[in-house]
Amino acid sequence: MWKHKATIAVGGLQYVGYAPHTDMLLVLSSNGEGIINCLTGEKVDRLYNDEEWYGLFDEKESLMLGFSMLDDILIKMSGIDTSDFLPKRTKDGWTMVRSEKRPEPPPFEKISVTDFLLISPDGKKKYQIDNDFCGFRAFGFSDTEKSCVVATGCDVAIWYKEA
Repeated sequence: MWKHKATIAVGGLQYVGYAPHTDMLLVLSSNGEGIINCLTGEKVDRLYNDEEWYGLFDEKESLMLGFSMLDDILIKMSGIDTSDFLPKRTKDGWTMVRSEKRPEPPPFEKISVTDFLLISPDGKKKYQIDNDFCGFRAFGFSDTEKSCVVATGCDVAIWYKEA
């Protein structure tokens, strides 16, 4: 069963990426870099380096070198100027989908809202895990398939799989 762990505000969020074979999420924003443990929902480390990471980001390959506990680990990043590389399906059949809708009543029907859904293998359970009101960046599962995220320009919604 999947459970919401946390929604963490991140102003100016640009990119996110899971460190390989972990549930540690590297977050790059206009205010610096951060690491979030997606199993606990804790912010593990933070570098307030404003936009210094831009010079270290490999735009062509969408790779960023981690820091702190992720030091010397290359992390594939998804975000504002890249494809979304995060996996959308687990081996046991859970999927994440993005669904656009138009709210009602008028005058709101002109606004497009994106829902992010987590769907069970049999399709019977659907969890709305986030809405996009801040600008979509990325969504998907970790390599371990124990957590998943939705990243927008203003926050990261984190879900984890209960054992």
